[in-house]
Amino acid sequence: MKNFVKWFGIIAFVAIIGLAFAACDLPKDDLDGTTWTTTLPEGAGTMTIEFVSPDYTLTQSVGGTSITQKGTYEISGSNVTLTAKEGGDKIKGTLSGDKLTIEGVDFKKK
Repeated sequence: MKNFVKWFGIIAFVAIIGLAFAACDLPKDDLDGTTWTTTLPEGAGTMTIEFVSPDYTLTQSVGGTSITQKGTYEISGSNVTLTAKEGGDKIKGTLSGDKLTIEGVDFKKK
């Protein structure tokens, strides 16, 4: 009987730990849950990209006006592809540590 109680306790403990890990909202990739920003040339404005797997939101603010583009993204190694929801245009980039380069524009992780 003592062994049964001991094994039951161990199994219950392992189950609780497993459920705790399953409940955690861990990032799905290196971009998931991150925000990146850049300043446009000559202080004309800013661009921000927010990633929540598998979606992204790109916001460009210039002179008090904001333009937002939404879509999905894929990451394979250091290569990043953004696909716009409207029109399906694809934009390519690379990720290297705290630097994201999209079409030649460098973004820094916030």
